[in-house]
Order: sequence, then C-alpha cells, then structure tokens
Amino acid sequence: MEPLLDVENGEKKRSQFHDRVKEGSTAMLTGTGFARSVKNTGSTARDHLANERTNLAWLRTALGMLGFGIAIIKLDSHNMLALAVGAYFVMCGILVLVYSSMRYHNVMHALERGEFYIETGGMFMIQVAVGSFAILAVGWLGYQLCKAL
Repeated sequence: MEPLLDVENGEKKRSQFHDRVKEGSTAMLTGTGFARSVKNTGSTARDHLANERTNLAWLRTALGMLGFGIAIIKLDSHNMLALAVGAYFVMCGILVLVYSSMRYHNVMHALERGEFYIETGGMFMIQVAVGSFAILAVGWLGYQLCKAL
C-alpha cells in the first residue's frame, strides 16, 4: 500500500493514492446523493458547516433525552410514574429529532437562496419540555414527601 504522504528531498507531497481515495470518495458521495457540490462564495461553506454543527447539537440533545427516558424506565419499570416520565422523555427526544431534521433542511435551503430565518420555535419547545419536567419533578418530590409522612 502506498503511503498517504511521500517525502522527497525533505519536502512532503501527497501521493497518488491519496488523490485516488479523495476522488473515489467524492464520486461515491455525490453519486449516491449524500453530498453535492456548491460554489464557495462569501461565507457559504462556513454557514453550511455551522448549520451542520447546530444539527449535530440538536441530535445530541435528542439522544440525551431518549437515553434519559430509557434509563428512567429501566431503573423502575414497575412504577407508573417512572414509566410516564420515561415515556415523556422518549417522546420529547423523538420530537427534537424530527424538529432538528426539519430545521436543518429549512436552514440549508434558506442559505442556498441567500436568506436567513431567525428560529424561535425550537428554543420554545425545549423550554416547554424542561419546564414540564421541572413541574413533574416538583410533583414527584411532593408525592414522596407526603408518602414518607
């Protein structure tokens, strides 16, 4: 196998193997529809990469909610309150996953048209989910206190 970098006279240069791998992977991604080429004028690349990072952050949030919900259910699967709270977090995770996918594609298409949308719905959705959980947590603590007395 050829090295990715060749060193001649103390100078590094890319090998032909590196170029073939790059061309092959680009052709595979664009041929299957997983990627496409756009002109990088102005801040096009930076804006699209920021959109991808934001989408990955939403994905991380959704996976955290799903994992937390499943953990709650696994810890106490015989308690109806634990099942309800766990199911709530799983549903919130699914909603965040769907929302993030829609948001990513909307922002991508807006960037391609040279537009910019200020998104406020997602933040409100997360605030409602966290606020609802806070209310559920206070209710559960009150229930536990009353039960202990």
